[in-house]
Amino acid sequence: MLDAASLKAIALETRHCFLLEDAPDFINLFNDSAAQLREELQQPTGADTSALYKNLVRAAHSIKGGAGLAELSLLNRLAHKMEDLLELMAEGRIQDQFTGIELVSLAMEEVQSCIDLASTDDNNPGESAGAPELIQALAEFLETADAKTQPSSESANNSATPSKFVATALSVDLEACVKRMADSLETDATPHRLSSHFQTLTEECQLLGEALSLPWLQNIAVMINQVQQHPAVPLKKLAELAIAEIRNLSNSYLKNPDHTDPSPDFQDFVRQYQTAKAPAPQPIAQQPEPSTLTPVAATATATQIPAKVSAKTTFSPQKTSTVQVRMPIDQLNRMGNAVGELFIGYEQLSRHHQQLQQASRNLKQRTLQLNPIHDEVTTLYDKLASATPGETLTPNNAVSRGNANEFDSLHFDQYTQAHSNLQQFQELMVQVQEIREDIELIRWEFQNSLDSMRQQLEYLNQDLTQSRLIPFGKLARRFISSLETLSKRYPQSAQLQIIGEQVLIDQAILEQLRTPLTHLIRNAFDHGIEAAVQRRQVGKPDVGTITVSAKLQGNMVEVEVSDDGKGIDIERVWQKALDLGLYTVEDRDHLSDGQILDLIFSPGFSTRQEVTDLSGRGMGLDIVRLELGQLSGTVLVNQQPQQGTKFVIRIPLSFNILPLLLCRCQQQIIALPSVNVQAIISLADKDSTQAPPEFLNWQGQNLKLHALDQLLPYTQSSIFLPSERRPQPVIGVVVRQDENSMAIAVDEIIGERELVLKALNQTVAYPSYVAGCTVLGSGEVVPVLVPDAFDELLEHQQTQPVAPAITETSAQRDLRQPSILVIDDSVAVRRTLDKMLTQCGYQVHQCRDGKEAWNFLNRSNQVFDLAICDLEMPGYDGFTLLQMVRGQQQWNDLPFVMLTSRDNDLHRQKAKKLGANNYFTKPFQPIQFLEAISAYVS
Repeated sequence: MLDAASLKAIALETRHCFLLEDAPDFINLFNDSAAQLREELQQPTGADTSALYKNLVRAAHSIKGGAGLAELSLLNRLAHKMEDLLELMAEGRIQDQFTGIELVSLAMEEVQSCIDLASTDDNNPGESAGAPELIQALAEFLETADAKTQPSSESANNSATPSKFVATALSVDLEACVKRMADSLETDATPHRLSSHFQTLTEECQLLGEALSLPWLQNIAVMINQVQQHPAVPLKKLAELAIAEIRNLSNSYLKNPDHTDPSPDFQDFVRQYQTAKAPAPQPIAQQPEPSTLTPVAATATATQIPAKVSAKTTFSPQKTSTVQVRMPIDQLNRMGNAVGELFIGYEQLSRHHQQLQQASRNLKQRTLQLNPIHDEVTTLYDKLASATPGETLTPNNAVSRGNANEFDSLHFDQYTQAHSNLQQFQELMVQVQEIREDIELIRWEFQNSLDSMRQQLEYLNQDLTQSRLIPFGKLARRFISSLETLSKRYPQSAQLQIIGEQVLIDQAILEQLRTPLTHLIRNAFDHGIEAAVQRRQVGKPDVGTITVSAKLQGNMVEVEVSDDGKGIDIERVWQKALDLGLYTVEDRDHLSDGQILDLIFSPGFSTRQEVTDLSGRGMGLDIVRLELGQLSGTVLVNQQPQQGTKFVIRIPLSFNILPLLLCRCQQQIIALPSVNVQAIISLADKDSTQAPPEFLNWQGQNLKLHALDQLLPYTQSSIFLPSERRPQPVIGVVVRQDENSMAIAVDEIIGERELVLKALNQTVAYPSYVAGCTVLGSGEVVPVLVPDAFDELLEHQQTQPVAPAITETSAQRDLRQPSILVIDDSVAVRRTLDKMLTQCGYQVHQCRDGKEAWNFLNRSNQVFDLAICDLEMPGYDGFTLLQMVRGQQQWNDLPFVMLTSRDNDLHRQKAKKLGANNYFTKPFQPIQFLEAISAYVS
């Protein structure tokens, strides 16, 4: 079940979603439909207005449901009255339709005011001053209907009383907090103990107040906290008063939510001991002495040259400081992580800027639509203002004069209430245009700030990176002299070749590479390089070559140690494995040469019969893998007989900023380093059902095409569907894999972005082809793959037998994560259910309306354990979708529950008749709702 913190987070997210996403869309839908309906009522054309009324009712209904979920009770009641009136108007039960549409339009303005107020603060109840009057006006106007359809007084009163969830929280949770404080008065009445208990009480009251949207509980916590900090306050008396006050306010709120003011006695006590605000810090009177400035501060001061200095003034050149400081590597790592988090924050701000830009564009379109209306209103106002008492306006806004003999010597402009209304409307349109221009200006400034922030972050990242990097040659050149010494002492001779000396590598990584590289180079000299006589017999130069190279591959540093010696005798390695009892003779047919070759990294494994001090000194190559494992690195080996052996070391950097190509495979986003991407090729038309080719011809190469989601060993059916169900990929990506090229198929290319790539720690083992992860601006964590390490995947795919397609058994269903389909046109409702159900262990898929849900059910063939559906939606409504689902054999047993704000027996009976398993109404209680649906899922 969900705890109080989770419920609070879900409620807050629901409120934000309704205020910022759902409500603006429904208000726009209402205003557009109301304007069209008003024109039809003024100048009837015989057009069908049923669709307009349907939009108006849907907008009011959705606002009502969203306000209920967001705990905006006054807005909920206002929207409820609007919905009742609009339904009667749609049924023709209101004779004065024009007055009705004007009244609900005024009500919608108050809805906007309530939303604006609620958006200012998470605890603001969104209660505008004019909302109660409009609720009363709507109720009185409803009395003119032919039939009484107003909600009963009982339901109206229920909406104003606290919910059972709130009542339970106050009577159980809050009372437990107060009781602990009361018990402390009897046992731990020392000042120190009481101060600690006061801190706990105020924190718990603040948390409950925020979670339950109870401002009075938060206020009383603030008052207690302020008084408790006063040094002269009697803590025991304060505790007694606070306990009594909290209990009295809780009881008063449960009886009447409007009676939540603190008692006069408690307010008087608080005023006596309220701590005064701390004085503001005084400005610094003078600048510090120059000698006390740090080098950075001194530089900044020196650059502030007065404007009066002549252009001819010369300044002596400043010498660059060569002072160096030592800094622990852990501190550099923390600084690097902080820079990475700043980059992630920049991505989030960039996403907000895109949303602001889109909102600015939408507002611009709306203001352009207002321009013709503004011109017409201005013309109408001028004609009204210049008309004399004997003149009137014809329907086409022309001035009609009365009797010419009437007195008109003083042609004063005549002003009425219509003039004031038109003038206010003109001013409002001008203000809207000004606000749009202000928003656009803010957007431009936001963009400039983001660009500057990005530039400074890149400078900071470059400086921080350069501060910890040193050339690879600084380490590699140390092995030259040691290899020369070995050549003099032993029969074989070798020279060292260094490639990539100037490649910059993290100093911490380079220092830890010294031991593995020493071991690999001595091992190559001992086991690989032959004596001069043997080399001449096979046509090799007398002096062998050991090559050490380094390069950066995305977020990985890759170091190779290779030689041109005799290679590794695989049969000799296999015989040693048999001697050590690692395998039996029968296992040889099941092991590849690569798997046998990997045995040389096993502990204590050595093909030498005698112990020498040249390479391992009795220790095998396991020491290399052990050392690299501490760096989260890997080591691979491959060899060619009589041509040599190559060891490849890959170590992830702590973090890096690099360009990544974001791809989508079904529901999963995956990133590839752009440095590995060689080409992007379209495989087929997006709407084509033709299967992609088995091979892809690219630059004369015939590359086998691998579907990325089939290549990766995912076992969750919720992420990647089986091959027989998956849609055909339409994009081919050619990537560089070591020295070769490889073609993979994906569903979509999202784009190339410069993102933070962070390495993973060893808490959970991860494969070598995963370089780490990155975080998008939306907060989604995306894995980053290393194509150079795809050998492991290709080998696994070749050895893995193809499993036949089977149907889901009951045992498999028990192991599978339960899946729920949520169908609702409200973003707030969908997100609330998704958050709540996901935290309870369910997998959730969302659909915006019945038509989308129907298409998804027939297209994906995904298995669902439950469907939660709204009633009133565009496309197919809930009843239509339910009827269509029950008509399909494969979905006939799918549990289907309705979740709607329609709380009447007529809708309940129809849902039950069509096959609904249950019927819930909004707003719902999370705990009871989860308990009810768990029976259907299990």
